[in-house]
Amino acid sequence: EGGLLEAVVQHPPQDEERRRAVFSLLLLSGVALAMLLVATAPMVAAMVGDPLVAPLTWLMATALILTPIGILPQAL
Repeated sequence: EGGLLEAVVQHPPQDEERRRAVFSLLLLSGVALAMLLVATAPMVAAMVGDPLVAPLTWLMATALILTPIGILPQAL
């Protein structure tokens, strides 16, 4: 989340439009990082020398997408 949780806690969005903007930013950053993780999963598996690492990396990428769903309510 890149420190956005702390920023939202210190300066909570006051209106619905700003809450949506923060949520969209969190979700977009999570999706972008998940895509990067999915794209590099085969390389990580090759570096480790275990082909089972790639599916585990893909599974971890889903957490990056789901995390923003809990960050904003937690911060508010």
